[in-house]
Amino acid sequence: MTFLDNLTAAAFDRLYEEELTRDVRSAVADRLIAWLSTETRLVPRNDLPQLIADFSDRIRALCEDVEIKVEDSRLVVIAKGADSDTLARLKRGSSWFEGTEGIEALIVATVFQNIRRI
Repeated sequence: MTFLDNLTAAAFDRLYEEELTRDVRSAVADRLIAWLSTETRLVPRNDLPQLIADFSDRIRALCEDVEIKVEDSRLVVIAKGADSDTLARLKRGSSWFEGTEGIEALIVATVFQNIRRI
């Protein structure tokens, strides 16, 4: 990492600590749940509403603990434990919904859209 990369990472970490509030995290969860419910391809099933509700709980848990860091001059989304599995499923999908590799970009974009607006 260059000096500029270190400076950028330090500035972002400070911003992240100050601005990634409970309200911003909640807005990210709401956005991911909206994506899951209305934007991705869902497989028609009788239990789909319950699957979405159950997975929405997992998304909320993910957003409570997710971290965003600067690594190699890029923003990366970091999830640990069960949250890591949730993030992976959002990327790759499951038997009832289609995932997207762009889910991390959606998380970061939603954070920045909601910082200081809430």
